Amino acid sequence: MKQTLPNTWHLARLSQVCEVNPRDPIPSDVEGEVSFVPMSAIDEVMGEITEAEPRDIAEVRTGYTPFCENDVLFAKITPCMQNGKAAVAKGLIGGRGFGSTEFHVLRAGPHVLPEWLFFLVRNPVFRKRAKAAFTGSAGQQRVPTAFLISVQVPLPPLSEQRRIVAMLREAQAVRRLRRQADDLTAKLIPAIFHEMFGDPSTANHIRLGKLLAESPQNGLYKPADQYGEGTRIIRIGDFYDGRITDVTALQRLRLSEKEIDRYGVQTDEILVNRVNSVEYLGKSAIVPVMDEPAVFESNMMRLKVDRAKVRPTYLLAYLQTDYALYELRRRAKLAVNQASINQGDVQSLPVPVPALEHQDEFLRLLAAVADASSALGSSIGLLSDLQDSLLANAFSGELTGDWREKNRDLLEREAAERDAAIKAAGVKLARPERPVISVAVPTTGRHAELNREQRELLRQIKLAVTENGQGPAFTLGSMRDWLSEPLDKLPEDALRRHLDVLAARGLVRVVSRRVAGSSGDGAAFGNVFRLPREHASDGGEPSDHARMEELTRMARAGRIHDVSVGNSLSLSGSVDVQADQVKGG
Repeated sequence: MKQTLPNTWHLARLSQVCEVNPRDPIPSDVEGEVSFVPMSAIDEVMGEITEAEPRDIAEVRTGYTPFCENDVLFAKITPCMQNGKAAVAKGLIGGRGFGSTEFHVLRAGPHVLPEWLFFLVRNPVFRKRAKAAFTGSAGQQRVPTAFLISVQVPLPPLSEQRRIVAMLREAQAVRRLRRQADDLTAKLIPAIFHEMFGDPSTANHIRLGKLLAESPQNGLYKPADQYGEGTRIIRIGDFYDGRITDVTALQRLRLSEKEIDRYGVQTDEILVNRVNSVEYLGKSAIVPVMDEPAVFESNMMRLKVDRAKVRPTYLLAYLQTDYALYELRRRAKLAVNQASINQGDVQSLPVPVPALEHQDEFLRLLAAVADASSALGSSIGLLSDLQDSLLANAFSGELTGDWREKNRDLLEREAAERDAAIKAAGVKLARPERPVISVAVPTTGRHAELNREQRELLRQIKLAVTENGQGPAFTLGSMRDWLSEPLDKLPEDALRRHLDVLAARGLVRVVSRRVAGSSGDGAAFGNVFRLPREHASDGGEPSDHARMEELTRMARAGRIHDVSVGNSLSLSGSVDVQADQVKGG
C-alpha cells in the first residue's frame, strides 16, 4: 500500500517558505528596552517563552541573536534541541527581542504560518532528522544552518495549516491544564514541610556534612562519542521536582566495570546539580529503585545519607525549600553563563533536623501526595504520547483527511493561488521524490509468533531501508539514529533479543564482519544486520528465501542434517560496527 501527500500539498525546502536566521540590523540610534530570552526562559514541555527579561538594547545589541514578533526560536545545541526547546516569540517589548546565540530563528513567509513552523520543529521526526545532521565536538554538537536551509518540509494550503494548528493547540491546552495540576501537587511538598517544621531559617541547624555516611562525590564525564549503548546515565535533564521523570528514557554509554562500580548509584542516594546557570544550581533528586545499574553525570554530586540521623526523603524535601536553595546559591562561584558549587559548599549547608519520628510522619504524608502525583504523571505521559502521534499525523495529512474532503474546493483554489505566486517568485516546488510507504508486517508463517515489539521492530527496519534511505545494512548502534517510538527507549539487551528472534526466523540476516584495525588472535568482530534478499542477485545468486526453502526441503528429505545458510555482505569501511572483542578462529 502506497500513500502520498495530499494533492494540494507540496514539498518545499524550509528556506523557500521562511527566512532562516534573517539578518535584522537595528539602527544605532534606536534606544530603549527590548525583550531578552535566554535558553532557560523557554519551557521545553509546553514550547513557550515563560520568563522573557526586559533589557536595555545597548546591553544586548551585539553578541546575541536578534529576532522579531512571531519569529520561531529553535534551539540548535544538544540536548536542548532534542528536548524540544522551541517557541513562537510573542509579546516582545517593541516587537523586538534578543536571545541566546544557541537559537536558530525562522521567520515565516507569506505561505506558511509561524505556528506551523513551530509545530514542525517540535515534531519528533523532524528533531531526529536534525540530530542526524549534527556537527561539532562532543558535548557541543549543533544543528547547522545548512540543514535548515536544505531540509524539505510539507506545505499545505494556509486554511489547512490553520485547521491543523488549531487542533494541535487544543491538545496542548489540555496538556497545559495537566501540567498546572502537576505543578500544584509539587508545591504541596514545601507547604507540608513548612506546616510541620516551621521556617527552616529560624530552626536549629546541623551542617549537612555531619549527616552523610561519606563525603560527597562528583559524577562521571564521558565524550559524546561514548554514548549510545551500555549503562544508563542520569543527566541533569532527567529529573524534575526531586524525581527522575522516566528511568527507561535515560541515555546509555559504554563504561568499564571499574567505572560502573565507582559511579554507580544506589536507591535513596541524593543527586545535586553543582554546575549550571544560577537558577538551576542546587536542583536535586533522589535515586529510585532501579532494575539495572546506572551512573551519574559530572555536573552533579552524589550524597550518601546516614539514615540513623536523617531520612533521605526528608533531606531531599529540605533541599527543595527556598531557604536551602538560597543558602546553596549564595555560596556559588560565578563564571560566564554559569555558576558552580563545590563539595565544601554543600557540606557546610545548614540543615534543620527534627526527631526521626517526626520525619517519618512527614514521609507518610508525602506518600499520599506521591500517589496523586503518580496518577497525574501517567496521564501527562499519555498526553505527551498523544501529542507526538498528532504531530506525526499532522505533517502527513492524515489528521485532516475528513476536513480536507469537505473543503476540497476552497483548498484547491488556495493551492492554485499559492502555486502561482510561488512560481512567479521563481521557486520550484516538488512532490515527494518517492512515495511514503506504509509497511505492513504479515501475521502468518514465520511472522505468526512475533510479539508486538518484534513486529514493530521489523516494520521500522523495513521502513528505514526502503523508504528513509538508510542503506541495506545496519548495526545495533546505528539503529538508534532512526528508531522511533515506542522502540527508541528500549534497552540495548531488549533490542538485541528481538533481533535474535527475527534472525532465527530468517526475517533479518546476520553478517559477522572483522572490525577495521583488528587482527590476529585478538581480532574484533561485530554483527551487521540486513534484510533478506527477496530476489535473485544480478549474478544469478538465489534469494535468501529461496535458499532457505531449498535447504529446509533437503533437510526434511533427509539429504542433509545440518541446515546453515552462509552470510556474506560487502561493507564499506564507513559502517559503524559496535563490536565485542572475541578470540579469532
